Amino acid sequence: MKILILDDDKICRRVNSESLRRAGYDTVEAGGAKEAFDLLEKGEPIVMIITDIKMPEMSGLDFVGRLRSDPGLAKMPILICTSMEPKSWRDQMELFGITSYSPKPVNANHLRGKVGNILQEEPWPLEETVRSLMRLDIPVEEYFACLDDLAKQLDDVTARSEDDAHPMTREELGFELEALAGAAENLGAQRIGAVLTRETEVVRGLPDGQKVTVSATMKRETGMLKLATLILKKEQEESVAARSAGRVATRAAGREARWKTALVSKPQAQKPAGDEAGSETATPAASTP
Repeated sequence: MKILILDDDKICRRVNSESLRRAGYDTVEAGGAKEAFDLLEKGEPIVMIITDIKMPEMSGLDFVGRLRSDPGLAKMPILICTSMEPKSWRDQMELFGITSYSPKPVNANHLRGKVGNILQEEPWPLEETVRSLMRLDIPVEEYFACLDDLAKQLDDVTARSEDDAHPMTREELGFELEALAGAAENLGAQRIGAVLTRETEVVRGLPDGQKVTVSATMKRETGMLKLATLILKKEQEESVAARSAGRVATRAAGREARWKTALVSKPQAQKPAGDEAGSETATPAASTP
């Protein structure tokens, strides 16, 4: 998962990216709105956006306004990073659903603290595992296999919807998305289930003859589902090992910490030397259990 940094200033993009990467985050950069939209439309696993306001091609506020017109991106976390005084644009924060603000010149600790706070609000994609297992009455291994199969089917329908040689019809894609929405809801994957339901309605509302394909939002949510499944598998492995050793494994706290860490962090990210634990600069990398 990645943070998109949108700024026409190449040096500022580079500085912000390096600062966040040193804290364990993964980033992708865009020098203008068009490049940013291209990345989003390709389904890059972007979980939040940091954007400047003053840019020549399209201002950051205009970019956010257009972003919010897409139902799939309406809740994408946005952090404004600008030298402009907040009083000149504060009224638009609520209008555009801007999450937070970090001023320029950039303070790396302040920026990372803001990013960490924002990601704490990113919801877990799956129903409580114990509740799902009790409701479904299946072994945990079978539950994981079903989640893996759901992700595989999501990838498959995405690939087929983008195959120009054998294009899917509106009826075909709508039927498959509806079936996948039901499967997701059954497995407790409510977050992607809601996306699939909305996707079904959009596809079925398209005019006859128009090319149909899945949205970038569905691709990103598929990535979220895969990430959550990996975390649950790791949790289960640790639980089995703990029981074998006569210990009790604590689950929920570890799962939430891993989710916040893995959401955008690179594997095996290390906290940079010199950062102080416990301050506002605490990052997901520092909270790994």
